[in-house]
Amino acid sequence: NVLLKASESLSELIQGLLFKAAKGASIAPEQLMQLKGGLKKFSPDAPEYSAAPLLGINGVSVVCHGKSKASVIANALMLAGSYASTGVVDFIHSQVEKEGISADDMPRDQVG
Repeated sequence: NVLLKASESLSELIQGLLFKAAKGASIAPEQLMQLKGGLKKFSPDAPEYSAAPLLGINGVSVVCHGKSKASVIANALMLAGSYASTGVVDFIHSQVEKEGISADDMPRDQVG
């Protein structure tokens, strides 16, 4: 989590510095907007990059950043629904059982 937060901050810093440098380099406004639009695709706030599934044998959770925008939350809900409807949890559960491990064998803090 610390590495994730550091990389997000670094990404935002680099984008800000690039935009500031481009602004001071007498670049036409339309070119600045193209630069900004191109960099925004790689933003940590982009809905396709801002949610991560936590898969377990008893369910799915999707985590987002506390400052996530509505589009990120909507994407996270769709992602959770997709995992729930495709049987991923059942598959994980069956594979764990196939290995001879049950949820009862795990410490409580590892069962979700």
